[in-house]
Amino acid sequence: MKRYSEYKDSGVEWIDTIPKHWLTRRAKYLLSVRKEKSTTGHENLLSVTEHSGVVQRSSIKNVDDGEHLSRSESLIGYAKVSKDDLVSNIMLTWKRALGVSPFDGVVSPAYSVFRFASFVVPKFYHYLLRDDRCVTEFRKRSKGIVDSRLRMYDDSFLDLPLLLPTEDEQNKIALFLDRKTALIDSLIEKKKRKIELLEEQKASLISHVVTKGLYPDAEMKDSEVEWIGDIPRHWTKTKLKHISAIELGKMLDSKRSPKPEAVELPYLRNLNVQDRFIELDDLKKTFFTPSEICNYLLKDGDLLVTEGGDVGRTARWQNEREGMMYQKSLNRVRLTTDNSSYFEYLLSSFYSKNIYLGLVDTTSIPHFTKEKLGRLEVIVPPSNEQDEIEEYLDSETQYLDCEIDKSGKSILLLQEYRRSLISEAVTGKIDVRDWSPSEVN
Repeated sequence: MKRYSEYKDSGVEWIDTIPKHWLTRRAKYLLSVRKEKSTTGHENLLSVTEHSGVVQRSSIKNVDDGEHLSRSESLIGYAKVSKDDLVSNIMLTWKRALGVSPFDGVVSPAYSVFRFASFVVPKFYHYLLRDDRCVTEFRKRSKGIVDSRLRMYDDSFLDLPLLLPTEDEQNKIALFLDRKTALIDSLIEKKKRKIELLEEQKASLISHVVTKGLYPDAEMKDSEVEWIGDIPRHWTKTKLKHISAIELGKMLDSKRSPKPEAVELPYLRNLNVQDRFIELDDLKKTFFTPSEICNYLLKDGDLLVTEGGDVGRTARWQNEREGMMYQKSLNRVRLTTDNSSYFEYLLSSFYSKNIYLGLVDTTSIPHFTKEKLGRLEVIVPPSNEQDEIEEYLDSETQYLDCEIDKSGKSILLLQEYRRSLISEAVTGKIDVRDWSPSEVN
């Protein structure tokens, strides 16, 4: 896209230069606070998310995509919102939790609702106010000692300097970004769907090979385990506790002072153990006594199985780092014989098929205890076949993982391009006045 022919200093450090004919105005000249409250409680309940802005509360399926999903018994007294109003969650404005509403409805009375002046285009300001530059400024202007206490109050918000292109340009930029971001979002969704299909293909491959083997002409028998089905006749079946030592990790107690002989060491927690890989970027440390080090020091080939939350994620420790311990949210499975890589694949296949959810109590927080894990029925091929299965799956899944990784990187690039395109358009770094909606790209 071409640039404007002339620029000027905006007079605002974080805005930088702007097209010569654009103006800057405090938000209070473009917005007014709306104070209307619901008197019936019959309106559509809305929410504000960091990812999408204003959405209907009923559409939120993941609690992580919005604020806490519980709702009061009555919506009377909630703040009324009309289509094209700006809504801000004052507690999370600094994290991009604001946007122009596409709906009529109500929001929490703790939120701020603003009405735009007649000479501005709300959709343009939806893009501008959710741009990285504005969000960074929101954080600076929010009041509070720690992140969890930051608040973006109305007086600070309305004091914010904003860009003011001509109304025609506001419309053109909003339309340009609507079309371009829709195209980018469509490409991102296709990449995500490709990743889902590759993950399903990988899970299906692993599940088949670890239960049926590599020889299609092998004579089969009933394993008498519903989720395993038939297995090669010469394979055996046993409980996991009969071929391994299973130990729950260290109970952490921040209230107790460390003993004099204790040393501080890194440890793995639930979030570090993902499906067949261990995340080492965010490690915690605590103190371990010599006896605890003997109990909780990980050894090459140990399997780690998540005990709580998303139970059953399994990964194999391969001495990625010396002196690594583990805590109570993880079960360590130390095989007494056989190939731990094969059993990593086996337990991972059980996880992908949601087998563990049927073995734990899901009415409260699920816990895959040491005892329940030990009673898990597993199948044991001869050692030479375990090695063959490991070699085959390592090779086949490596290709699928590479394809998944490439698609993941493509998504990140598309997301970055989307952010950059929005920022360039709303700050006047590109000139879209001659752009036509009939353009495909």
